[in-house]
Amino acid sequence: MKLSIKFAFVLMAGSIMTGCASNNADVGTLLGGASGAIIGNQVGGGSGRVAATALGAVAGAWVGNRVGARLDDRDRRDLHEYSKRSAETGEPYSFYNPDTGVRGRTEVVSHETLGRRECRVVRQRVSVRNERETYEDIRTCRNENGWEVR
Repeated sequence: MKLSIKFAFVLMAGSIMTGCASNNADVGTLLGGASGAIIGNQVGGGSGRVAATALGAVAGAWVGNRVGARLDDRDRRDLHEYSKRSAETGEPYSFYNPDTGVRGRTEVVSHETLGRRECRVVRQRVSVRNERETYEDIRTCRNENGWEVR
């Protein structure tokens, strides 16, 4: 019974706090920290309960932040749009989302012809909160409506 009351309180508090959070990483940090504190409190016993609760909160906040710090809808839209612009113009483009800390860059790295279609390979480079940069090469081809980015 005690656990379900605590869990309900954390869910309610988390819902209220996420309304104030500015991005996915903040939401993940808040909910992860609260969940970790509950788990730590249940695991710890006696005088170690406070330490277990604190350790659970810290570990949960870190995990929640990492999970929440992925690309959000705006980041995915920006990456798609700038990939399309790079394909159209052949020029590199960069973007930054201060809400998520995501930095991205798109650039054409090769040209090819598939059948009768002109295609370009666009490299998408992304880093989240100054972590290691990752990249993916995508093929874009021109069709009757312009450049198609998948």
